[in-house]
Amino acid sequence: MIGVSYNTTTASTNASGAATTQNTTASLVVPMVPTFGARVGMVDGFDMGFRLQNLDSLAVDGKIRLLRGTFDIAVDPGVQGFYAIANNVGFGVFYLHLPVLLGLNVSKNVSIVASPGIVYDIATASVNNGSGASGSATATGLWGRLGLGVDIRTSKTLAIHPEITAMQQINGVDALVWVAGLGFNIGAQPDYSDLGGEPASPTETAPAGGGGASPAPSASPSSAPPPPAPAPSSSP
Repeated sequence: MIGVSYNTTTASTNASGAATTQNTTASLVVPMVPTFGARVGMVDGFDMGFRLQNLDSLAVDGKIRLLRGTFDIAVDPGVQGFYAIANNVGFGVFYLHLPVLLGLNVSKNVSIVASPGIVYDIATASVNNGSGASGSATATGLWGRLGLGVDIRTSKTLAIHPEITAMQQINGVDALVWVAGLGFNIGAQPDYSDLGGEPASPTETAPAGGGGASPAPSASPSSAPPPPAPAPSSSP
């Protein structure tokens, strides 16, 4: 589910010549289609994710683990985008994500994950009327994001990850986007049995998941649509 709200201020001059301003506020909440993806461990401490985000865009990210233990830290830079053409008009939106994944492993089966970071979006449009005349335009926007989720490892091959992510545009229109979702990570899960004094599994693999998003997700009244919902982040 995604929610969008924004505020705009319009300056004008009334009939007597005095300057006036008008504030406009709008909000919207809509459901979203699912995201599907896979993660592949490349080397120890580094894995890559590939996603079909909300069935309308492609995304790839690379997660670098910096610290592992009771408290985990990782960075997860990624790129996401889509491009479409209709009636001689081309439109594309591309997102550069840079979240930091902070994981607190409260037990061998439960982790609390926060994902502060930034998102930079680039929107481009081009028009070709078929007679040789064409035009194009590009707009950009910078967003701050913060996500909070819980990674619940129900077995060695399944984890459930509810998460909510909020994104605030830093420049341009005063826009706020929030995304709430429920992720299912299927495959080898990270082994935190050593936190309880048990020996760690000798076949530990890179954890599934990774931030991406927001927000965000996974589309707004700003210089470019707000980022589509990022895939739920598992433990760093």
